[in-house]
Amino acid sequence: MPPNARRVPPKGLAVGAADDGAGAPATVRVATFLGATTRLHLTTDSGAVCKADLPSWEAAALAPGTRCTITPHENPVLVAERAGAPSLKV
Repeated sequence: MPPNARRVPPKGLAVGAADDGAGAPATVRVATFLGATTRLHLTTDSGAVCKADLPSWEAAALAPGTRCTITPHENPVLVAERAGAPSLKV
């Protein structure tokens, strides 16, 4: 992996329609049904290979050969204060 590359877990990618204009253009190579989840193996136009896990109802329209776009999910961090713990306010 290149030194400036970022590893994104399969659940960390959002897959959208090819014409939505957001994200990196990609093509679905393999769609593996895993019950409630479907794992997509994708190749971006730049040649990067990645995986994305989607709810199966969302992935139903993403058969192999389908053009799409991929973007990383914005994963906000949730912080909960414990009673009696020091405050996390900055």
